[in-house]
Amino acid sequence: MADYDDEGEGLSGKVAEISSAVAGHAKLILLAVLLLGLVGYYFFLYPKPVSARVSVREIDAFPIEGAEVVFEDDSGNTLGAAQLTDPSGTAFFSNLPPRSVRLRARAGMAYGEYYDTADLSGSGDKIIAVLLEKKNDIRIAFHNIPTALSEGCSDNFVLAVANGGEDPFETEIAIEGNALFAGAFSAPDGKKTVFPKESENFTIRAAVPKVEGDSNTATGKMRVKRTTKEISFGIPVDSLVRPSLSPSEVRFQKGGNPVFLMSLENTGKQPLSNIAISVSPETNLKAYCGEDGSQCFKLERLAGGEVRSLAPQSKLDFGLRITQPTEIPPGDYLAQLVVRATCLNSPGLSAPIYLDLKNPQ
Repeated sequence: MADYDDEGEGLSGKVAEISSAVAGHAKLILLAVLLLGLVGYYFFLYPKPVSARVSVREIDAFPIEGAEVVFEDDSGNTLGAAQLTDPSGTAFFSNLPPRSVRLRARAGMAYGEYYDTADLSGSGDKIIAVLLEKKNDIRIAFHNIPTALSEGCSDNFVLAVANGGEDPFETEIAIEGNALFAGAFSAPDGKKTVFPKESENFTIRAAVPKVEGDSNTATGKMRVKRTTKEISFGIPVDSLVRPSLSPSEVRFQKGGNPVFLMSLENTGKQPLSNIAISVSPETNLKAYCGEDGSQCFKLERLAGGEVRSLAPQSKLDFGLRITQPTEIPPGDYLAQLVVRATCLNSPGLSAPIYLDLKNPQ
């Protein structure tokens, strides 16, 4: 009986030893897993400090040296020391928290202060651009802005800039517009000095390009450069003046019919006014037909008299008589029948006139 007890106790002891060893290994494995997890968290998940480069410039102008830049938390506490921008207008920072913070920049009494949110989240160096506005008391307003324009028309209007401050202000205008009418509104060239308590007018030229469809609106903003002072505009533009010329080309052959019936039609919704019809010969034809082509081309008004306007959906018929110039060398020549009117002054509506003056075979 004693032998069985001794064997039982021995077996129990071995089981206990094995259990203890297994428990020890399990603790080591668990500890290793925890350590690996901590290492992985630190290298892959733990937020790392970031560096930042802050570039400070005057709006539409140059870098500002010596501007003070500082990052702050939501409570207004500074995050590290304030830095001054170098000659390139750049301040450098390190060990910043990778989250949204506040950024403050100032450059003396001449500029307004910049204060806004800066997003530093994520990894890698951050590049932040800051634009400072020079202090001013500039006010802007439109005068005589067109209420509407038609395709091909041009008009001028005025942007008035007033200086309510104590110092002269070098003023230049920038224009931003919708892509459809990019370049339709041209800012004036050069600058004007607006003296204290005075104002200056800038003439803005509107030249409406081709319109897709019956109506659109040219929208955008005009801003005084080096400031945030801007004013929005919107000018309806349409294609309501729609002239057409037929036939679209004239072909005259030596010995052929010298008279051609032409038609100018207004298919639009607005009158076509200040109509002027002329013939413009090419350079090699002017020596025989004259600068204005009057020695070879004559317009015959079938409607009688000089017609200066054409109502919507109406037509003007006229004749073009061609007289072959004498002593002109045989060959091919070219002229243009040109129609000009309000909104058609540049370059106007035209039809080519082909002259085949070669001798018959």
